[in-house]
Amino acid sequence: MSYGAAMVGVATAKSPCGPYTYKGSWQPLGAQSRDEGLFQDAQADLAPENTNTYFSQNAYNFPLGTNAIYMGDRWREDVLGSSQYIWYPISWASGVPKIVYADVWSVNLAAGTYTVATGTSYEAEKGTRSGGATITSNSVFSGGEAVGYLGNGGSVTISNVQGNGAGQWVSLYYANGDSSFRNTTVSVNGGAAVVVQQPNTGGGFVLLSVPVKLTLVNGLNSITIGAGQTNYAGDLDRIIVYTQG
Repeated sequence: MSYGAAMVGVATAKSPCGPYTYKGSWQPLGAQSRDEGLFQDAQADLAPENTNTYFSQNAYNFPLGTNAIYMGDRWREDVLGSSQYIWYPISWASGVPKIVYADVWSVNLAAGTYTVATGTSYEAEKGTRSGGATITSNSVFSGGEAVGYLGNGGSVTISNVQGNGAGQWVSLYYANGDSSFRNTTVSVNGGAAVVVQQPNTGGGFVLLSVPVKLTLVNGLNSITIGAGQTNYAGDLDRIIVYTQG
């Protein structure tokens, strides 16, 4: 095989598994082209269009029984070191492939199945606001409200969060209408804060979630978001606390 060919090739199939029919190959504008791949399914979108596949690009779909695992990368050009991978279940239950938007889930490879964890939801607008934090309203938010202007002096503390005395996943549901990442601080019971990256969501009223692992005491906890940062964070709709660590 000669790398001098370095062409774009096109083949089509009715299924990702083939069989494929070769259509041709060429060098775009006479330039070499390598390591390029595309699967286009005209029948259905894997995720809602305005989420840009939950701010990721598909790297591989891993077969899992009658379903699959979506393996995408969340590439951040300005800070490459913070680029991450995201994995979600793909379900064919509706007859077409759809990403199952799950914060926490587990896989049984032997059985070819996945299980989505359930958690307890706490509304941000029910928390105690400080500084410039304000309530913003829109039907996309659970309960119709979220907390905006977090950071730059504004914060919200969500109290009476039940913990089990160990590391637990806590998912922040937020909206970030910017064209770039934001971030927010998160602290438990007044302790040291961790910084959570918030990719742009595709609109000020489009929600995504980012999970962060926090150590909660056994019993009631308070979680503060947005304190001690000079930049603005995304608008916070709610948090979901999972018992799984």
